[in-house]
Amino acid sequence: MFNVPMTDDWGWGPNTISAIGASFAVVGVLVALVVAIATLRDTRKVVKNSERPWIGANKSPRLNVPVAEQDPSHSNTPDYLYITFSNWGKLPGQNIKYTATIGKTEGNQSDEWDVGDDGALFPGEPGTQGISLRNHGEFSQWQLDQSRGTLRFIISYSHSGTTYRTVLAVRMWYHHPQPNEVVSWSHESAT
Repeated sequence: MFNVPMTDDWGWGPNTISAIGASFAVVGVLVALVVAIATLRDTRKVVKNSERPWIGANKSPRLNVPVAEQDPSHSNTPDYLYITFSNWGKLPGQNIKYTATIGKTEGNQSDEWDVGDDGALFPGEPGTQGISLRNHGEFSQWQLDQSRGTLRFIISYSHSGTTYRTVLAVRMWYHHPQPNEVVSWSHESAT
């Protein structure tokens, strides 16, 4: 019915060993291709997350309290909270906007208000932003109450059409252990 040639080429002869070797080579190439695709995907994620601007604080925020002799009416009220930050990323942050919220408790924050803006912050470049405190009644009330308060400093910036945001929480306690002291600060988020 079927004419199958009988040959001595099959078995453990040289042709069989060549066919098995070719099969292993094809499987090896396919495994290498799968590994290369997975590596490329992971590399893209790493580059996406590292090849970008990363702006964050690099020093403890500090309060400026005027000397009583220079301004007796505001002798113990801070004028500004200064926040120092840097771009730790590999690309410049552009269209930088600074905003802040303030509140006596974590859940009781005010609306965001504009603090300032910059054109760009290049990699490794430091920046300092002062936040005026005189115009915010909450600070005066905290001082009278000798209580704690939290200010959130928000840095919004972009690069190549992607917008990023860093939030710094500054917790202050008036008259404990020193007047108008920054008790703690932390990066709340960076996206």
